[in-house]
Order: sequence, then C-alpha cells, then structure tokens
Amino acid sequence: MERINLNKLKKNSNYNKVDSVYYKYFTFIHQIFLKAIGLSPWTIDTSGICKNQRLKNHNFECYFSRAGSCYNVLLFITYICFGIFIVLNISSTKIDSRPILDAVAVKLSFIATLCISLIPLIYIFQQKLIISVNRRFKNVDQKLNKCADYKMANDNTNYFIFTINLAITSCLIIMREIYYMSVEIVFAISIPYFISSWVIIQYAILINMLKKRFKSINMTISKLGTMESKIPLSRYSVLNDISSIKYAYVELCEMCDDATDFYGLPLLIVIIMFAIRTLLNLYYIIIALIDKQKIDTGEYLSGLFILGSIFLFITLTTVVTQLIKQNRKTARMVNSLMDRYSMDDKIVKKLSKFSNDLWHLTVEFTACGIIPLDRTLLAVITGTIATYLVIAVQFRVSSPSN
Repeated sequence: MERINLNKLKKNSNYNKVDSVYYKYFTFIHQIFLKAIGLSPWTIDTSGICKNQRLKNHNFECYFSRAGSCYNVLLFITYICFGIFIVLNISSTKIDSRPILDAVAVKLSFIATLCISLIPLIYIFQQKLIISVNRRFKNVDQKLNKCADYKMANDNTNYFIFTINLAITSCLIIMREIYYMSVEIVFAISIPYFISSWVIIQYAILINMLKKRFKSINMTISKLGTMESKIPLSRYSVLNDISSIKYAYVELCEMCDDATDFYGLPLLIVIIMFAIRTLLNLYYIIIALIDKQKIDTGEYLSGLFILGSIFLFITLTTVVTQLIKQNRKTARMVNSLMDRYSMDDKIVKKLSKFSNDLWHLTVEFTACGIIPLDRTLLAVITGTIATYLVIAVQFRVSSPSN
C-alpha cells in the first residue's frame, strides 16, 4: 500500500512539473503575442519563466509599462492612417466578385478599423484595473493554499481555446491572401476581425482562471466536515479555513467586477462589429444559394468567418455561465456545511455570517451594463441577426431589379 501511494505521489509530482512547464511557455508566448497586437500594454515579471525550474504557483507579477503604452499609441496612429489608406486607395479596387461587397466592404472595413483603433487606447487608460486583477491572484492563492483541503483543479481549457483561435485566424488570413491576391485588401478585411477575436479570447482566458478558483473553493467547502477532509477535529483549524475561504471569495468577486469594468467597452465594440459582419456574410451565402450560383472561395471564407464567430461567442458565454453557476453554488455548499457543524455554535455562527454575505457577493458580466455576457448573449445576437437577415433577403428577392 505504501509503495502504491509513493508511486501515486511521484506521478502527481511529475504531472504538476510538466503542467508548470507548459504554463511557463504558454504565458510567455501568450504575453508576447498579445503585446504585439496591442492587447497587453503592461509588462509581467518573466524571471520565473526564464529560469529552468518548476513553478510553485501560476502567478506572475504585472507592472505598468510606459514603453507598452507608447507602443499602443503608435498602434492607434497606425490604425487611423491605415483606415484613411483604405478609403483613398482600396475604394477604387474591385474587392470581390459579388457587386454589393464592392459598395459595402470598403466602408465597413474603414469603420471597423476606426473602432478597433480605440481598443489600444482603452487598454492604456484602463490597464491599472487589469494589473490589479492579476496581482490579486497571488493574494487569493496564498490564502487558499493555507486551507488543508484546498487543491487547484487542473484545467487545460485556456491552452485549447488559444490554440483553436490561432488556427482559425491563421486559416482566414491565408485563404484571404489566396483569394484576393492583395496584401492591402487582406489587411483591410482581416485586422478588425483579428484584433476583435483576441479581445474575446483574452477575456475568456481570464474568466476561466477566475472560474477555476471558484470551483476549487466549492470543492474545498464540500470536503469540510467529511471523512475526505485533512483537517483534524479542531475548531481552530476549521475557523481559520473558513476565514481564508471567505477572504479569497470576496477578492474573487471584486476581481470579477474589475475585469467587467475593464473589458466592458472593448467587448461592446467587438460584439456590434461581429454582429454586423456575421449578418452580411450570412446574407451573401443565402443570396448565392437563392440565385443558384456556383459556390466560390468567397462563400467558403464567409462560412469560415461565421464558424469562427460561433466558436468565439460560445467560448465566452460558456466560461461566463460556468463561473456564475459556481458563484451561485457556493451558497448551497455553505448551507450544507452548517448542517455538518450544527453542534458547534461558534462555527455555525461564522458560517451563518458567511451565508448572509453571499447574498451580496454575486457576480455578473456585461458589456458596459448593456449586453449580458452569459448564454443570454447568444439569444440576443441570434434573434437580432435573424430579424435583419429576413428583412434583407425579402427586400433582395422582391426587388424589381432582381
């Protein structure tokens, strides 16, 4: 039995070591990539990444960066100049074999580029919020690690969504280059989608990190007072763990609020932009099918864009919904814990206070308080696109010129 336990511990240790190595490289690549496109004006302490050693935790210090802020300002100026270039030069170029796209694509690309140019500036002015969120992960983990039953749940979701979105955006750019045979046109169409998609992925990764902590807290609470708990029958140990859990829980709720404030306006811009582009791409596909035209590469590009949009919004709404579920689940877990310690008045009193506070420790994610980011978002976008799509197709079919 002892040999089996030793082998199991060794296996877990090796897994954690490999997991920390993956996390180091993922963090390094993720940070460099986002900084290059203007979505990470802050800097992180890379000393733990560069050293060839196992990480004790998955936290890296973030700092305000003047160089990163200046770089974002240059990106803003570059996007504005590129938007003007689109209007002056590309407007005279035939962009697509579909006539309506010649009239719409240039204007849409210009407006989208101007909207996207605001995002690097928003990141500069609001970066203190996200720096605070990243730093508070360390405090939360330190408190939770003091709990005997706490264990961070292993989750490879962030690696998965980062890789999938990188593959989709790369395929779109390559296919557009083959189809349009023009670097200017490819950049004009691709930059707004490229930046917007990574705003959503960056936010989804952050929410998933928060969700992992909420889930681990609930798992810790579920073990207290059971045979699975490592805590001896000591009132002092239980009270300390409850205090640590409550502190971490309050911090996590405040971090959720700060993250919502930071990403609110960028997400509002991104959601509106994606809705308009998805509506137009669906319109082109439906008209091509109605007119019984041969499906060309342009329609396949539209289909890939729609699939990419579906992936992004399903990913975002899924992690948001899962976090909200974990947040609501905590109240039930605390109430069940009160039943286990019903004979100890001091613990029951502390748990009762925690349970009452949970009524005010709820989280919600919205884009500027206008659009909810849970599964309701899918219903809102689908209903809006379907309504305007029906109107546009009916107008096209009933048009005298048709």
